[in-house]
Amino acid sequence: MDSLKEKLIDLFNRLTASGVIFYYGDEEIEFGEITEICDCNNEFMAIEIEEKIKKTVAIEDFKTFHSKENINLYDWVEVREFDRVIEEIEQYN
Repeated sequence: MDSLKEKLIDLFNRLTASGVIFYYGDEEIEFGEITEICDCNNEFMAIEIEEKIKKTVAIEDFKTFHSKENINLYDWVEVREFDRVIEEIEQYN
């Protein structure tokens, strides 16, 4: 599980460094840019929004309510890998 968590955080960091912008918002959390993925396990993910709001969200909710923008042609392989790792983390039990 630790290797999947590290891989997810690494992919997030590489994609944001490449210019991809991640957003999150749901009924309880105002829509904003995800500035950091702090931690995760097979049920929950700790994220930071707009560099000031830290929230823990269910992996299933993250899959439903997050979005990505500014994806260029060269990012698609890592974007798909990011989504695949989230699926693996959710299945890990």
